[in-house]
Amino acid sequence: MPNFKLDNQNMTIQDATYGISKTGMEQYINSLNASLIGDTKKILEQVEGIQSAVDAGWNGSAKASFLKSLQESIIKVEQDLDKEEVSLRRRLDELQASYIYQETHIAKAIDEQR
Repeated sequence: MPNFKLDNQNMTIQDATYGISKTGMEQYINSLNASLIGDTKKILEQVEGIQSAVDAGWNGSAKASFLKSLQESIIKVEQDLDKEEVSLRRRLDELQASYIYQETHIAKAIDEQR
């Protein structure tokens, strides 16, 4: 009997109820969020180079205003990314539910044909 490994879990073919893995889908969503959203946020927070250049070339209120605006922009983009993460997770959850629904009904239809 074929045996598949999902992280630390073993799943035999007779344990399968759907053609997709709920665990695999959750891992995919988490990985996607970490790579797209998380990595982007990390890059946004790396402003040392910009701050050093501004510190070296600017003085007074223009410098303070620019740095404040930069920080506010970073926060806004991070908030937008958080909203996108929620939206993406909802959409992928909807797709997963749809796939499971379709597979369940296909399996029922095949069983009824027998």
